[in-house]
Amino acid sequence: MDAFSILGHILLGALLGAIGQSARALLGIKKQMDGFDKTKDNIKEWLDTKKLLLSLMTGAISGCLGAIFMLGKDIDKEFLLSLVAIGYTGTDFVEGFMKRRLPGKDDPFKV
Repeated sequence: MDAFSILGHILLGALLGAIGQSARALLGIKKQMDGFDKTKDNIKEWLDTKKLLLSLMTGAISGCLGAIFMLGKDIDKEFLLSLVAIGYTGTDFVEGFMKRRLPGKDDPFKV
């Protein structure tokens, strides 16, 4: 593999990892919207854009790491879906790890 192929794999991993985390974030937003009272609540009060961007970056980093581990594999449907799944679950793993390792931190992505 040449350098451009490796870079392409890593960038693809970042993009698909962020997409996987986006799916996870959308599920969380939908869950919040189910309990959202439009007459009383303001969406800007509970939607933290800094936290959302940080979690998307974490998903992208997870996707990059996954792509590095899968270097040399052919890019097929299984490869692409694996990177999306890595982005989805990677952020959950990082959040869980930070909650356990950082004392007194309920929300590790709070900025």
